[in-house]
Amino acid sequence: MEFVTVACRLPHGLHLDVGDLPGQKRVTLNGANKSRVIGGAGITQVPKDHWEEWAKTRRDAPYIKNGSIFITKSETDAMKEADNRAKDKTGFEQTDPNVFKGITRAEVPAE
Repeated sequence: MEFVTVACRLPHGLHLDVGDLPGQKRVTLNGANKSRVIGGAGITQVPKDHWEEWAKTRRDAPYIKNGSIFITKSETDAMKEADNRAKDKTGFEQTDPNVFKGITRAEVPAE
């Protein structure tokens, strides 16, 4: 069986579901919440045919287009690519508290 290396920069990974229920096949991508994270990405080995079947209907998904999920041929390539993409935004980053400077919290009346 041939595998591809999939890097996922989403916080909790992603289920790659293929097929109709109940015979559905699932591969779960490691996300940025895993203990072994490279450049903010969890790395998962996925069967190539599973990836291709899953990806053919999702090529225009925002998480594919913005590089939050990407494939490489090897873990070494994934590490290099994840490092290159480490500063790219996924949309799940923590809010910068400095953005809200000057905004004060509304007073809640005492009961």
